[in-house]
Amino acid sequence: MLRLPNNLLLLYPFLTSSAVSAWIYTPSQGFGPAPEDHAALFLQANQNPNATASAPFQLSGQLYNLTVNVTELTPTGADTNITNPRVISTVYSLEWPGDSSLNATLEEAQGGVPRLCATIPSSPFSASITNGYIDAGDCSGALGEDCVNALEASSYESSAGCSRPLQADDECRSKWPNGGLATSSLTQGFLNMTNRGFYWRTSAIYSAGNDTLFNSETERLQMAVISGLKSSPVCLRISDNHVSPSDPSTSTASPSWKSAWPFWTAIIACVLSLL
Repeated sequence: MLRLPNNLLLLYPFLTSSAVSAWIYTPSQGFGPAPEDHAALFLQANQNPNATASAPFQLSGQLYNLTVNVTELTPTGADTNITNPRVISTVYSLEWPGDSSLNATLEEAQGGVPRLCATIPSSPFSASITNGYIDAGDCSGALGEDCVNALEASSYESSAGCSRPLQADDECRSKWPNGGLATSSLTQGFLNMTNRGFYWRTSAIYSAGNDTLFNSETERLQMAVISGLKSSPVCLRISDNHVSPSDPSTSTASPSWKSAWPFWTAIIACVLSLL
């Protein structure tokens, strides 16, 4: 069963869950604390990650923290012939100041209806951008100061929610990877004081002892743009090993993130015709 990228699901909320929710241990990603299928397994695994990194960032004058956990786990009920199967789970989590809920914290800081969007690249960055990473939280070495400044000055139109792209395409066009950008609101209720994970990514099944996919996730440039009234781009790498263009943790940069849309539009049309 086809699983569509989360940014497309936001644009097509009328698709039925039976058309998009099947998950069979193939590489996948989405917003929320864990995949809908086998959620308990992934939530438990995320409590004891094999590798982790975090970075603080400012938003509306308040200090937040982004954490990325990478965990190897044993998939349950997998339909596979692979011996000693394993799956990599990557989870982005958000910590906010104070002891109140995220929405209450945002209401106090923003003085109105809480608003917070997260934008995440759907595929790896190029090797040159990945190797340009300097320090936790700082995206300027990887993306360049012009792109970072444009992202920090941009936000989402209040009337559009989180459904439109950030207004930084000219400065960042050559930086985004091929897969485009996935975007979601973080005020929908899936973030709470217990589960603060807001984005997950899973690998294909592989045999225990093969570290390729694990190393790919730890060496990958992890990035999120967190947007309220303004935006904060946050970059992380768990391992800062130098990577080559052939490394699975990288990909060739796209001329524009929009280049992936014609392909996915055709896929959407195909799925809709089957409903």
